[in-house]
Amino acid sequence: MNDLKQTYYSTLPDKVRVMAEKGSSWITSKRHAHRYPWLAPNHSETRWLIVDVDRPVNPYSIYDAHLPEPNIISANPENGHAQFFWLLAEPVYSWYCQKQTHPYRYFEAINDAFDDKLGGDIDFRRDIAKNPFHERWHTDEIHSNGFELGELADWVDLTKRRKKTEVDDSEGRNSGLFNELRLWAYRNHYVTESVSFDSWNEQVLTRAFALNTFGSPLGASEVRSVAKSVARYVYYKYTPQAHRGRDLELITNDMDITERQRLSAERTNAARKGATEAKVIWAIGQLTKDGKRITASSVARQAGIHRNSLTRYYSHLLR
Repeated sequence: MNDLKQTYYSTLPDKVRVMAEKGSSWITSKRHAHRYPWLAPNHSETRWLIVDVDRPVNPYSIYDAHLPEPNIISANPENGHAQFFWLLAEPVYSWYCQKQTHPYRYFEAINDAFDDKLGGDIDFRRDIAKNPFHERWHTDEIHSNGFELGELADWVDLTKRRKKTEVDDSEGRNSGLFNELRLWAYRNHYVTESVSFDSWNEQVLTRAFALNTFGSPLGASEVRSVAKSVARYVYYKYTPQAHRGRDLELITNDMDITERQRLSAERTNAARKGATEAKVIWAIGQLTKDGKRITASSVARQAGIHRNSLTRYYSHLLR
C-alpha cells in the first residue's frame, strides 16, 4: 500500500459508514471499508476537507481557482465529476456538541470558501464521499502533506460566505431542519429494526446537528426537540408503505382510480401532517427560548392550531 493510500485509510474512524450504491448505507469496521465505493471519512474527528464538483473537471481547474494542490482528486470516469480532498494536519473535532465551537465553524467557513472557488455542489453534505482508492474511480494522488487550517484559510476570503438560501426566522429554520431530518430518517428507517430507541435517537440527533447549518443556527435545545420528535415518530410509528404516496413513480396507469386516489390522498395528508408538526416544534422552541411554560394551550396558541388537534395528534411532542 502506498503512503497516501495508507494515510487515507489510517485516518478513518474505527466504525465507518459505507455505501455500495447510492440510497442505502450502513456501518462496517474500518478494516472492511476499502471494499466500498463510497464511505464517510470524517466522523467525530474531521480529517479531510472535501469539495464535490458535479461537472466534468478540467485537470487545471485547481490552479485556475487559485487554491493549494489537494492531496487527492478522485473522478468518476463515466462523467468526469470529481471530488477534491485536502488532508488536515490536525483533526477538527466534529461530534455534535463540538459543531458550535470556533474551530469547527472556522473549518466550515474555509470549506464553504473552497466550494465557492471551485464551484462545488453546495448541497453536498460532506458526510459520505467517494472512496478515492476504490477501483470504481479514477484517482490522482498528488502529495501526502497535511494542511493547518490557517494555511488553508490564507487561500480564501472568509468574509464571503457560502451562497445558499438562508432562512433567518426561527419558524423557517425549525421547519427546514424538521423536513430535511425526517426525509433522512425515512430513508434510514431500517436501522430501527436492530437498535434501541436511545441508540436511534442519538443517531438522529447527530444528523440534526449536522444539518443545522443555517447562517444563524438553531439553539441546541431546539435541535434536540426536532430530533426527538422525528426519532420517536420513525421508531414507533413510521412504516414505508404509509409514505409511498410521495413517490409519484409508484402511482402508475395500471392502478384503478380508487387506488390512485388513495395514494394521492396519503401523499397530501403526509405533507400536511409534516407541516403542522413543524409548526408545533417551532412553537415549543419559541416558548422554551422565551422561558414560558410548555402546555397544550400555550403551544396550540403559539402554533396557531386548535388545542384539540394538538392533544389528539401531537401530544407526544410535549413530553
